[in-house]
Amino acid sequence: MDKKSLAPYALVKGTGSLQRTWYLYHRLGIWSNILVSARYTSVHGQDLSINAIIEALRLVVQAHPALWHVFVQRPSPNRGNHELHTARLHAIDLEKCIDFLDRDQSNPEVTSDDLEIAHNEWRWTADEPD
Repeated sequence: MDKKSLAPYALVKGTGSLQRTWYLYHRLGIWSNILVSARYTSVHGQDLSINAIIEALRLVVQAHPALWHVFVQRPSPNRGNHELHTARLHAIDLEKCIDFLDRDQSNPEVTSDDLEIAHNEWRWTADEPD
């Protein structure tokens, strides 16, 4: 197998100025996380299982191809430079992307403190893709 087939992504296209600006903001930590907060309730009073939630999110992710896109740097034909490409991930491990907060019935809401902690968490590493 060649190295390209082992990559966790496939290159899709180059990027424009809007994508490069978004990438720069991401790398600087200005736009570091995408946060979604949801509260689940059941008419029967039973909690949803984590597996049920992950399967529901898997359907959402599969329905929206843009959620599979990441940025990848590649060497440029111009020596000493690089080009930024959009790539599509082959797989997304939702279990690693989701944080569940345990809440009791007396305080079931997500607080601004919870969101601030999640927003300030920096999971970026030097590994590709970005």
